[in-house]
Amino acid sequence: MNERFLQDLKSRVDLVDIVGQYSPLKRSGKNYSCRSPFRDERTPSFSVSPDKQVWYDFGASEGGDVISFIEKIENCSFVEAIQFLSDKVGAEIPQQSSKQQAKDQERKSLKVQIYQLHSKATEFFTKQLSLNKVVQKYLSNRNGYRS
Repeated sequence: MNERFLQDLKSRVDLVDIVGQYSPLKRSGKNYSCRSPFRDERTPSFSVSPDKQVWYDFGASEGGDVISFIEKIENCSFVEAIQFLSDKVGAEIPQQSSKQQAKDQERKSLKVQIYQLHSKATEFFTKQLSLNKVVQKYLSNRNGYRS
């Protein structure tokens, strides 16, 4: 993803507004605080700095920028978070170069091949296990296998 585009997108989005849509924020000095939008809690442990445009969850010891917040709260990928924010501010995502598109396609293809290989390995070992009574008995004694 183009770094210039990401910086521009982040500058057009106010993290306080975004977090405020998920959890009510209260001003606390120059920052804002609230209960964590990710966990159920009784006292505020979530902080947003409007100056730095970052958040921090003290209860979970994690934080980040507006993109990481959207990834976590919407349970989505980096690219999906960028799309979500772009839609919110009306920004157009620049097209990837054909070289980058080829890399992405290669990555997807490799991922499919790995899943297929994993599936075949699962089938092989399941079949081998069903044929081996000694191993079945051993696992049964350990409460790890039920045929």
